[in-house]
Amino acid sequence: MEATTDKLKAATILSVWLSTDPVSVEAATDKLKAATILSVWLSTDPASVEATTDKLKAATIHSVWLSTDPASVEATTDKLKAVFVFHPWPSMNHSCELDVGHEVTVRSRDRLPVRIPYTTGNSVRSATIDELLSMTELVVLPDADPKPRLYEFDSRQLADWCEAHGFPKYRAEQIRRWVFGRRVNNFADMHDLPATLRQAMADEFSLFPARVDKHLIGSDRTEKLLLQLQDGQFIECVLMRETDRRTICISTQVGCAMGCVFCASGMLGLKRNLTTGEILEQVLRLDRLLAKGEQITNVVVMGIGEPLANLKALVPALDSLNEKGGLGLGARRITISTVGLPDKIRELAKSGKQYNLAVSLHAPNDVIRDKLVPVNDKIGMAAILRAADDYFEITGRRVTYEYVLLSGVNDDPQHARILAKELQSRIAHVNLIPMNGVTELPFVEPSAPRTSEFVAVLESFGIPATVRKRKGADIDAACGQLRLLAETPQAASSRNYERHCEGTSS
Repeated sequence: MEATTDKLKAATILSVWLSTDPVSVEAATDKLKAATILSVWLSTDPASVEATTDKLKAATIHSVWLSTDPASVEATTDKLKAVFVFHPWPSMNHSCELDVGHEVTVRSRDRLPVRIPYTTGNSVRSATIDELLSMTELVVLPDADPKPRLYEFDSRQLADWCEAHGFPKYRAEQIRRWVFGRRVNNFADMHDLPATLRQAMADEFSLFPARVDKHLIGSDRTEKLLLQLQDGQFIECVLMRETDRRTICISTQVGCAMGCVFCASGMLGLKRNLTTGEILEQVLRLDRLLAKGEQITNVVVMGIGEPLANLKALVPALDSLNEKGGLGLGARRITISTVGLPDKIRELAKSGKQYNLAVSLHAPNDVIRDKLVPVNDKIGMAAILRAADDYFEITGRRVTYEYVLLSGVNDDPQHARILAKELQSRIAHVNLIPMNGVTELPFVEPSAPRTSEFVAVLESFGIPATVRKRKGADIDAACGQLRLLAETPQAASSRNYERHCEGTSS
């Protein structure tokens, strides 16, 4: 092996790999041409370098976990310092530059997360070879202090920011009109603002930092976005079109802790709450899918997550939609769904806003609900109904009760009679939801006659009931389905196989 002193010292680097399992190396005879490694580490002709198998036992692994230029990596005999720039890994779609002090999270073959610190310059923190060789996936953690989304500031806060930066307060209203009204996608296009203001905003704020991982359009013109957030997590939001309505459905959490057994949203557990900005970004991105002259008429907070578990971020986001310069959406055009958290229901009622409340009941009694909605065993339907009664008394808004019909589970006419007796004394409406098929779940919707019978029983007790029209069935528009496919490759493979079979069968 030949290497000059002004190049990386190959001997030091090669010694790092001495303990690598020979099985991971492809070698023709007793010699291995180290092209895979040495073409990366050295500025030399790979063909001119050879190493015997007892001296070098590593090539294929390296090409998987790191592919970068020689200046980006340093090595010692027992440690490898992953520094400066990582080029695309198998799980990433873009290159990224990592600065001093950040960390990356890797997942080992057993899927357990391991934190691997790295650095640049003279300050050295390193990961062991065993840790690096176990890498199969790299997830870049968000910046310690990423730029906030501009619309995380309400009107007053944005006016204060303008004044603090030497601009008149009235500029805040102009800025909000660009974001919420004129559907601008970057600061440079706000052409009636001074260039200095546009630059100041670009320096301190972001507009749409999430990445659109998937944009699907159904045959009924329903559109669904799968967004990848700055920390790599996925959320979903949906635009649904009717003749005179444009309704959007947004998420409030990454995952869900409620554990409803028929819902794809909670199958991967709860990761974290969304921020106010992440909630608003969904609204603004969906708004930009509309043609000129179209506008959002209704918002349903029924996407991934339990909305009332994240009121701290949700309420400011909804308030912003109705502020001057916002979308002009009043509280009565916004519906918030909940699995039924009594204290939070009352907290929402006392907010002074007349949001529509939809309680996801899904069962006529605690025996069935405990099985379908596991958190119910700590709450109970009676407590939820009392809280819903308080909501109606405080806000004057009729409460809707959502009920997913599951064939053979909660769709019997007797179930309808029990439910009707519970709601008969209340100002209530029941919204029946046919089960959306999820491959990973065992539930299916009942037949149309069975559904009609359920509706008839409720109406015979004087309970208004409707069956929700299914939207976007051909694009996995039901809550959590795209995220599930994105985060579980085996689910995606299964779904693709099913669709292939459907497409080839006659």
